[in-house]
Amino acid sequence: MRARAAGDISAEDFFSGDKPELVQQIRGARDIGIVGVALARTLRNSIDELERRAVSGSVIRIALFDPSGTAPAEAARRSTIPHRPEVYQNRLRTSIDLLRELLEKPGVRDRLEVRFLPFVPAFGLLLRDPRRALVPALPGRVRPCLGVRPPGRRL
Repeated sequence: MRARAAGDISAEDFFSGDKPELVQQIRGARDIGIVGVALARTLRNSIDELERRAVSGSVIRIALFDPSGTAPAEAARRSTIPHRPEVYQNRLRTSIDLLRELLEKPGVRDRLEVRFLPFVPAFGLLLRDPRRALVPALPGRVRPCLGVRPPGRRL
């Protein structure tokens, strides 16, 4: 496998890593959108930078599954623990707590939007500024990252 800017990279390195450099990807962004299942790890790893971005005037939109509907059971069915939807409810509770704390910070409330989806997203998505998108995670252990950009523009 060949990466344009980075030179050669092994398939193992490409597929085994976590969301590569998420904080660096959102640093400096003015418009951030994050969609995912529960986003517990994503938010935990990026909450400080999300706060900095919001305080500096960036718009942040986050969408995750609705804990009150059938989504937790669906998330469990798609995973390795099909009969334990409470695991996903607990993961989501962590994300909601982090987002509540973030909303209470000065300068953040008007910059952060949180929405709940009535379904489980098939993959995670990070949107950074107009016309730039990163797909940071797929369900399960393998977490490849795919960058999408307009022709002639770098991510």
